[in-house]
Amino acid sequence: FAFETAFGLCSSYSVNQTSKGDNVSWSRTTLRHVDFQFDTARYGRFSAGQGSMASDGIAFADASGTGLAAGTAVADPAGGYAFRTAGGALSSVSVGDAFKDYDGSRLGRVRYDSVNFNGFTFSASYGTDILKTNNDRETYDVAVRYSNDELGDFGFDAALGAAWTEETGKADIRDVAGSFGVEHKPTGLSLTVAAGERDIAGSYAYAKLGYSANLVSAGSTSVSVDYYDGSDMVTSGDSAESWGIAAVQKVDKYNVEAYLAYRDYSYADTSATNYQDSNVILAGARWKF
Repeated sequence: FAFETAFGLCSSYSVNQTSKGDNVSWSRTTLRHVDFQFDTARYGRFSAGQGSMASDGIAFADASGTGLAAGTAVADPAGGYAFRTAGGALSSVSVGDAFKDYDGSRLGRVRYDSVNFNGFTFSASYGTDILKTNNDRETYDVAVRYSNDELGDFGFDAALGAAWTEETGKADIRDVAGSFGVEHKPTGLSLTVAAGERDIAGSYAYAKLGYSANLVSAGSTSVSVDYYDGSDMVTSGDSAESWGIAAVQKVDKYNVEAYLAYRDYSYADTSATNYQDSNVILAGARWKF
């Protein structure tokens, strides 16, 4: 049995030019896991309850060590902010609208995960949104994952999944997404690649180059540069680009990770409106205890 919820301070995603969001918040939609699991040595794991769908996490394979500060979900630091037009007015297009990752979600679901076959695991699930009222969303998804940390000098993780969603009053959706991360352990260099597509909307590709080394005695230092290119996310023919740099410093003695990142967003569509670039600086620390 697994139970997990979240109670915390305002997230950066909920802040925008007109609202600071809630200083402290909790609602039943922040119940992440209320999950019963049954494991078998031969047949794999069976799960039931609120929790991750089979495709949750498929877009986030990452060997860079900077996933805390930068990753495929490039909208996370500033998703609520609206782009400004060339004249300075707020537009109706937010960062979160224009930059999607099509990763799986958490729902009330039944899920099956196979045993490990030479590094491969296979998953399937069916779920519905039980935490929202008056909601009849139904999602089916499948995923395959591969992990091998002993490929000579290399470590490798990859995932691929597809999800089908139906909801009354909305168009049916099919999402396909995948990612892989490879690390060259002798040099600390890494490459992360992700891509996704929604059949009735847009598509994207993402790439990150990373480097990790023990530069100080406190713990490993990781740095990365990344680039995201998306299209047709808000309207047909639009384009969304983002690039970023990030650094994460571990302090092993105290289980702390300090991070600093910069990200730039640009957006354009086929209308006569020109949009200013947006940028964000993200800094903080995570303490695990």
